[in-house]
Amino acid sequence: MVRVLRLGILVGLLGLQSMGAKHCDLVADNNICQLLLYAGRPDIQQQQQDQLRQRMPKKKWTFFVYMASDNNLLEFGKANIAQMMCIGSNENVNLVVHMDLHMPGTKKVTKRLYIEKDHVIQIGPDSCMNSGSAETFYEAMAWAITNYPSDHLAVVMWDHGSGDLNPRLRGAVRPAPLFTYNPATNLFELDRSIEFSDFLNKCQLELEHRGICFDETFGDYLDDQKLLKALELTKKILGKNIDIVLFDACFMAGVGTAWIFSQFADYMVASEEAVLGPGYNYTTLTAPFAQGILGPQELACAAVRSVKELYGGVTEDYTHSALKLSEFSKLCDNIDLLAKTLITAIQQQVGDSVINTLKKSIRRPACTCFDEPNYKDLYHLYSNLYSNIAEITLKPGVNKTLLVQSIRKILQDGLVLIPQVVIANICGKNIAGAHGLYIYCPEGKGTCSHHASFAKTGFGLHNSWVQLIATYAPFPY
Repeated sequence: MVRVLRLGILVGLLGLQSMGAKHCDLVADNNICQLLLYAGRPDIQQQQQDQLRQRMPKKKWTFFVYMASDNNLLEFGKANIAQMMCIGSNENVNLVVHMDLHMPGTKKVTKRLYIEKDHVIQIGPDSCMNSGSAETFYEAMAWAITNYPSDHLAVVMWDHGSGDLNPRLRGAVRPAPLFTYNPATNLFELDRSIEFSDFLNKCQLELEHRGICFDETFGDYLDDQKLLKALELTKKILGKNIDIVLFDACFMAGVGTAWIFSQFADYMVASEEAVLGPGYNYTTLTAPFAQGILGPQELACAAVRSVKELYGGVTEDYTHSALKLSEFSKLCDNIDLLAKTLITAIQQQVGDSVINTLKKSIRRPACTCFDEPNYKDLYHLYSNLYSNIAEITLKPGVNKTLLVQSIRKILQDGLVLIPQVVIANICGKNIAGAHGLYIYCPEGKGTCSHHASFAKTGFGLHNSWVQLIATYAPFPY
């Protein structure tokens, strides 16, 4: 649910100074805020918008950033705007941003921006909008789609994220302890002794709904139902799927998130792990638009490569992957069939042999997990279960050989399907077993028990995986 904060050290390690002297001064001197406020003057707005309307042909791409920065990530948001200005809109792309600004001692303002090279144009007057509202998200998407026509649409959801566990947030979380800087290696290291579940409990969060795009002023965020509502309306005005959704947020490369966005987008780019505060480098991320025209799949894969370029020398605790969502429904059906077949096996088990085999397959460190230890890499889980399933003991009269063969066939099919969904994947050495997509699978003890929120997610309501988990870790309804 975090993008981890260490601004001072990260600025040096990630080379934010390399954005160019002009843009570096903007960030260092906080002049980016002055630039944004200047862009909001009515006389400047009208003049610039009139000029913009006269030269707004349909382009190949619109790259829209929904920047929910009414929280402790604002400093990184300003840096990201400066990075976008290094490339700017051009004949290939419209770079547009919906951004919250809430600086100390001031009221929150929401701005909509058109990013040009070395220049920002504010579109429309200042407002104060709730980034955690379905209506705001939809209205912002509609604004980008109708005012900046293009063949392809990329949407960045920028903020904190919680993945398939869904916190009801009372206030902003400042999770600096999750990453620590090691001066001996000059790397940031994820402290895995601090589990994400424990961290949420210490922050006194109630877990009910999926959370992304947290808004401190309104105490709100986008959950499953709000996302579904806004995305359904967006698809109606767009007339097709969004080409790419990118998550500049933590823990979003899960089957629960993929289940939602597979209905509304062709590709999804996200991380299985916690993400450092700076998120993407938007100069690198948008550079392909200045170099030529890319297709959606090429752009999704390029986004994954850009993360490796950025963080490869900074930490070994990173992941990023691109998902081809048109292939996801087959994998989702495979997960459902596996869960049903394992439930059948559990009903025929001697003692807890099937449950114990499942627990052995998901247990740390045998199965790759992340700072939220209930998030298990799906490919690694399937591989472990394939190796261990023959250890089960069944009641007399049950054909164990046939049942084991059936389970292995499902797992084998899944191991083929996962790489068809995950078309690009990178990870650091500390999580080398990450294959690009996780599934919620608690170990069923201590802090790794379960959260009732998962059963209420879209995926949880439409897949038998929840019933499988309930066989060994009943949900507290």
